[in-house]
Amino acid sequence: MRSRTLLIVVVPLAVLGGLLLVARNSLWGPAESISSSGRYFPGQRWAIRGRALDPQPNVVIGRIESSTEGAVFHVSLFGVHIATPRKPPDAVDELPHMPLSAAALDASVVQLLGSGDLAVGFERGYSEWSKARGGVFSVSVADVLDLM
Repeated sequence: MRSRTLLIVVVPLAVLGGLLLVARNSLWGPAESISSSGRYFPGQRWAIRGRALDPQPNVVIGRIESSTEGAVFHVSLFGVHIATPRKPPDAVDELPHMPLSAAALDASVVQLLGSGDLAVGFERGYSEWSKARGGVFSVSVADVLDLM
């Protein structure tokens, strides 16, 4: 069994800021449009479980990829309140790109709301994640927000 080292790096993404989880030695397969159990598809907007600071968050699925460890769902996250070192509290209300495992998405979604547009910085965030061979969050979005 090979060892994995995780490094959490805070990376500003076009004024909004964001969190990039980078996993060393991650091996990603080719990008393809897949859907775990046929439930999720790019363009869908889902209401997700929030926390006290984020009572009505939602995600829009931007891409779905296959990795050696399963499906990776790339989403934009909206309706959150995240304090950053450069901005006053509650200044950040969206994260343009967040990679989630199928289990993390399953643990987070509440209801399909329809379709939606991705955050403006989604492609930039996805590109940075891809170049860094980034990792994937495997806990619920609410748990990730608590870690931030």
